[in-house]
Amino acid sequence: MAVKIKEAIKSTLYKPRFDFDSSVASDDDRPATIRELLNELNLQKKDESIADYNLKSLATTLRFISSISDFESPRRVDQQFRVSTIKTIKLLFKRSQFIDAHLIRIIEMPGKRTPATVDFFTSPATPESCDVKRQINRMISTLESEIDNDEITLIDEICDPTRLREQFRQDTNEAVDKILLTHIHVDDDLIEEADTYLAIRTREFLESIAPLKREPRLHIATYTYLRLLDYVHRLHFEIRTQLTIPNDRGVANRNIDFSRVCSKLSAVHMRPVAKETNLMAIEDMAAFIAEYGSDIAQLVSSATGFKYNRRDVPTDSMRAMIALQLYLSGASLPSEKNPKPIGAVHIVAAFCSVLHQRKMKSKTGSNSRRYGSKSAAPQKLLDHYISRRATHIPWTVQFTYRERTRWYVHALLGRKDKADSHRAVQIAQSELSRAVFMTLSHAQVRAHMNAYRAFMTKAAHDFVALHNKQNTVYEWRHGG
Repeated sequence: MAVKIKEAIKSTLYKPRFDFDSSVASDDDRPATIRELLNELNLQKKDESIADYNLKSLATTLRFISSISDFESPRRVDQQFRVSTIKTIKLLFKRSQFIDAHLIRIIEMPGKRTPATVDFFTSPATPESCDVKRQINRMISTLESEIDNDEITLIDEICDPTRLREQFRQDTNEAVDKILLTHIHVDDDLIEEADTYLAIRTREFLESIAPLKREPRLHIATYTYLRLLDYVHRLHFEIRTQLTIPNDRGVANRNIDFSRVCSKLSAVHMRPVAKETNLMAIEDMAAFIAEYGSDIAQLVSSATGFKYNRRDVPTDSMRAMIALQLYLSGASLPSEKNPKPIGAVHIVAAFCSVLHQRKMKSKTGSNSRRYGSKSAAPQKLLDHYISRRATHIPWTVQFTYRERTRWYVHALLGRKDKADSHRAVQIAQSELSRAVFMTLSHAQVRAHMNAYRAFMTKAAHDFVALHNKQNTVYEWRHGG
């Protein structure tokens, strides 16, 4: 009898209550229960051989929701929730059922045991990943259907890298740098002390705003989270690695003699040229490498401690040029004020980065075997791009070559300690950004990021005053 009744119900024109395209608005005052959701899921089930869904069937979806919000997984099916919450649970559950992938496992918050999926979210779609990315985009579009246009605009601001994400953080740091460099530019020891001070103040700011409240509307929180997936995973990567390369050999300051190559360059340019003198644009790199290959090989051997032969320079030239361009891009160079930001030290550092990686074979972590590259070796992945077997360099590979090039630039200029001290500020800021953005509340992100900028500029002024440097003024040039 029960089967016949169920079939009779299914044969009628059943209108689901918990679809985002239904006539039941998510702001409906009437509550809904998990039992009602399960009944609807079972009525819509097409395969009768599958056992009826129960609370346990939703466990993975509910665990995911709990990880990104203050939602507490129900212990009883008669617990009541907002209609929008039930709709969101259904959407996530149904979408994860219809693709051959553990969708929830891919999109869940990254953790200690989570495979490295940062490359998955920061790379263009591939034949292996396109179905998963399509499902994620469909969920975003579905959730968006019941969000007010004005609120979507506000969410756009915190998800846009050029606005309240990376650019806002960069602008904040430039405001702080301008204060410090204006007053203590020539004192390297004081700059290092300032980095330590600012890292401490950043963590104090995070403590002052804790505990952070998360966005209470689950469909808004889920929508915002899905749009921030790449950023959340990159922040996790930065914090997990502490902006270092795992299983690698550190780089310390190196006092290497550049006088031979600098003498040649001085004669060509008819002016004094030091190793750090900026005199080349990106398009000048190939000619420099061809002309000074022997000098590059000798300097790289001295800097890395690894034997480097002149004949390897042409083979590595494209790798080194890409490594240097990644480094320059991270420093927002070249710029209108600095169109030729490259000196001999930068090119040598890029070759050091390439050789160091080949010798150490460092990896940034395990990739998702199913959706990541079949190879985890950075040089192989870089070579895939050079040979046009790939159209994109994975983000973790970019990080490896960019960071190590930066290490060698600073080491060859005798400033590695200064660079390392600044890393403490970067890590503290990544921890702050992850905590603030994971509120998934556009209002809180905006408020806290603006408050942090004001807090840090004041902290920079306080540091200057603390060391009685407020009356000392140097000319500050951006991008120099």
